[in-house]
Amino acid sequence: MPSAGITSLVFITTMLSAPGQVPAKISESSAQGTRLEVEVVERRGAQPSSFGFVVPTDGKIEAWISGGDDARRCKVSAEPRRGGTHLELRCDGGKEHELRVEATRGFAAGKRVKVAEVQRPGGAKSQVFVTLR
Repeated sequence: MPSAGITSLVFITTMLSAPGQVPAKISESSAQGTRLEVEVVERRGAQPSSFGFVVPTDGKIEAWISGGDDARRCKVSAEPRRGGTHLELRCDGGKEHELRVEATRGFAAGKRVKVAEVQRPGGAKSQVFVTLR
């Protein structure tokens, strides 16, 4: 029995010495894929438009998105956590185009998931889809 206590102590010490590290058993989503494909679909009137990002499951990306007269800066970050992968999307712009989404969840490899939908006044709609690859 004394060796079980030592093993537990070594495990606890290892966990405390590596804060922010997520053990492989806890973060199953990162074991299934290495990147997230994030797609933002916006519908204003009859013509939908979309733009997307590919970000590592533990990484960040920042880009300027321009469409017509609307230019805005978007940031996407992903990070493994206990509940799966934490995703944060921020697109700045005028009040009509600003979008911020934050979610932590597990993703199944190859399955497209809608993580957010925003209905705006006047009938415009923004949707955020994520696929783990």
